[in-house]
Amino acid sequence: MLCGAATSFTFLIAGRAVLGLIAAATVPCAASLIGDYFPGQERGRIYGYVLSGQMIGTGVGFIACGELAELWWRLGFWVLLLPSIPLAWYLHKLPEPERGGNGLPAQGRKKDNPNQERLMDRKVREAGIQPRRSLVLDENPGEKSIWWAIKFVLSIPTNTVLIIGTALICS
Repeated sequence: MLCGAATSFTFLIAGRAVLGLIAAATVPCAASLIGDYFPGQERGRIYGYVLSGQMIGTGVGFIACGELAELWWRLGFWVLLLPSIPLAWYLHKLPEPERGGNGLPAQGRKKDNPNQERLMDRKVREAGIQPRRSLVLDENPGEKSIWWAIKFVLSIPTNTVLIIGTALICS
């Protein structure tokens, strides 16, 4: 939408940069959701479908929008916006999955078991892993703002590397 509404080259580049950041952020989000919605033995296959769909969709989008640009350069951007609106609505309505890969919605989720937390702490200590306490959530992230979530996601080095790497590949 930003690119289609661009009134200058700088505005267009800024819109593309925002799109690149959003596209790069989808990699860790998609991997996390696949991990939560599907059991371990299916995750690789499902993630392969997602990555293949991204590649095929990008190719089809380039061809279709390139052809539409012959009519009007903004048309390609606006046409791509049309399926995005119902898709965003549908994805927003998906139930929150239970964490851990069983694929079930988190309706009526029970509070965390304190014994399980102690077991995890013990296993981490036995393995000699030192957790970064600043990255351990002690509160419900669903009650935080989007800016808090962005800051938290970017504070995890692996996510930052994935986002930057994907942005460079997509450029």
